Amino acid sequence: MKSREDIESFVQQLLAAPTSEIVRALVTRNASELGPLFYEILEAHASADFAIEVAQIHMAARGDAEARILRTIPALLDWETEEELTALVSRHRTALDERLVDTLLDLAEKCIAYRDDPKLAERALKTADALIAHLQLAHLKPISDLHRGNLHLRRGEIDLAEAALERTLQAPRGDLKALVWAAAAISKGHLLLSQGRAEDAVGWYAQIIPSLTDSHQVHLAMLLWAR
Repeated sequence: MKSREDIESFVQQLLAAPTSEIVRALVTRNASELGPLFYEILEAHASADFAIEVAQIHMAARGDAEARILRTIPALLDWETEEELTALVSRHRTALDERLVDTLLDLAEKCIAYRDDPKLAERALKTADALIAHLQLAHLKPISDLHRGNLHLRRGEIDLAEAALERTLQAPRGDLKALVWAAAAISKGHLLLSQGRAEDAVGWYAQIIPSLTDSHQVHLAMLLWAR
């Protein structure tokens, strides 16, 4: 599956499959070709339960490491208090690694951008932050702050959103991927526009657009700037 059209066609095959056995066979047969774009398209068309079912089949087909992550995340999200979260981190300490934190951050991003599920996003971010501290993964904190800023922005919590996005933008550049900085910069411009601060937004976009190297980022920034 080399093109978006191929992946969209495959997603439609999955959705039309009459039995779970056929879904399993299709996913298993194509497991090595299913990446982020596949999940983006799947989540746009499928129910949450179906997307989870597909992910479980995919992870099992890819190997034990992915299956372990999928088993561990629901357990880590099953807490009600900070004390319970701390206890869960301790209980599962032998299963914790950077890939698990990445998966939690991806879950938070999807809950904010696609699922409109702020409660699960908040839980995923708090769990990820606890693991970042426990595993000393400081380079992942700017990503968490980016997602938290977008979550606050989605909720209309402007001051909290601005503070979180600024933490990402001010993070040491060695801890910050260019794509993460660009996403935070674009979100900050959107935040300024949402406050009616058009002049500040124009100045901000004029400042950041020359530093954006990805054409899609530039396009998004220009669209927001033009509002």
